[in-house]
Amino acid sequence: MNFRLQAATPQDDSFLADLFYDARAPEFASLPAAVSGPLLEMQQRAQIRAYAEKFPAAVNQIVWIEGERAGRLLVSSTAAEIHLVDVALLGRFRGQGVGTQLVAELCRKARAANLPLRLSVQGGNPAYRLYQRLGFVATGSDGVYFAMELGTQSSPAPLPQDGLAELEPVVPPVVEPGLTQLYFRSLLGKRIAVRTLGGVQSELFVDQVQPLTLARGPAMEMGDSFRVDFTGPLDPVLPPETVEIAAPGETPQVLFLSPLGPRDGAMLYEAIFNRAQLPV
Repeated sequence: MNFRLQAATPQDDSFLADLFYDARAPEFASLPAAVSGPLLEMQQRAQIRAYAEKFPAAVNQIVWIEGERAGRLLVSSTAAEIHLVDVALLGRFRGQGVGTQLVAELCRKARAANLPLRLSVQGGNPAYRLYQRLGFVATGSDGVYFAMELGTQSSPAPLPQDGLAELEPVVPPVVEPGLTQLYFRSLLGKRIAVRTLGGVQSELFVDQVQPLTLARGPAMEMGDSFRVDFTGPLDPVLPPETVEIAAPGETPQVLFLSPLGPRDGAMLYEAIFNRAQLPV
């Protein structure tokens, strides 16, 4: 499928919001629209701030297909590396080889410039297999996301013409179902450092990890759905937003933290990991 790239402008903001919702909305399928809408909006704003903070020079490009906005490619290039920050396509354009071509072209540029090409991908995402086929190797994991880097081989394995359409969803072998929940269970009773995107820092204790259930509604397959309860000081009170947490000696990771209110001289918070799906 033919496509072209064009630098994003403020006129593309509403499309980028729609693209974010298209990719993330299934995670909130079990929630009422009045709840999921504001959550998605907050998460998109948090993503924009996080990318701007970590990759201030990243170039944001819109993927156009037959005169229609179809996706975006966000890449940070420095003298030391090329980093694929984000590549996303609307659902109806996925599985047609466009994402494969976008990443393959970045691989060619990185090899031509003799620079490392790096990215991160969530465990269980079908794209993990695609990146492997393009020559990427895993260099680390925080239990949720894998850091990957383009290997040094000059010719990666051939890809199917339709890219992701012919690649079955694969969970990398070092990731097991429930690993994220097990990771947080390993932190029970421990003190963790927390930093908001606005730079506010605090410390929380991990109090409880419990499976997430729905009180009523359609039958759902909850999968590895769970909630984590935290307690922290009354000052500062952290706002409901995406934060970075770091247990001692652990790789920092990101989650959405919600304040629940004060109790017994402390502030209660929770983080929800909702992987519920309607049964097939």
